[in-house]
Amino acid sequence: GGGCVNTAYSTVVTHEQGHWMNDRYSTGNGSDGMGEGNADVWANYIWDTPIIGANWSGNSYIRTGNNTRQFCGDSNPGCYGEVHNDGEVWMGAAWKVRNRLNISLGNTTGDLTANTLFLGWMNGYNQTGIRSIIETQWVTLDDNDGNINNGSPHFGDIDTGFRAQGFPGLTVT
Repeated sequence: GGGCVNTAYSTVVTHEQGHWMNDRYSTGNGSDGMGEGNADVWANYIWDTPIIGANWSGNSYIRTGNNTRQFCGDSNPGCYGEVHNDGEVWMGAAWKVRNRLNISLGNTTGDLTANTLFLGWMNGYNQTGIRSIIETQWVTLDDNDGNINNGSPHFGDIDTGFRAQGFPGLTVT
C-alpha cells in the first residue's frame, strides 16, 4: 500500500525463511553479510534461480547470484559497508558453483549435487562469516577418499565457482 512495491515475491519470502534457517543451523545473521548472503542462497537453491525479487518494480530485480561482487579477504569482512551488498559475495559463489555443476552434470544431477553440498554444509558447519574456509568445507563434503589434497569429484566446479567470486581457491596436487 501507499505506493510501495508488494514484496511478496516467492524468492523474497523464501529469502526471509532463509534467515530462520540461519538461526536454526547456527549460520547467524551477523553484520558481515553472511546472514543475508546465506538467506539469498537458500532462496536461489529452493527456486533454482539466481534472481531474488524478479520483476521488482516492474522490470528489475533486487539481487542476483550472477553478480561480480568480489571477496575482500578473510581479514576484511563487511568490506562493502552494507549487509546485502556484503552477502552478494557468498550468494555469487554458491550460485556459480551450482551453475557449473549444472553444466558438468546436467540440470537435475547438478541441482541435486549443489543442494546436497549446501544442506550438508548447513548441517555440518557453524560458519558464521564469509571466509575462504567455506570452499575447503564444501570440498571436504564432496570428498570421496579422505584426501582433499587430491581434489574431490566436483572439485573443478566448486573451485571455479569460488574463484569467480574472488575467493583465493584451493591448490591440490
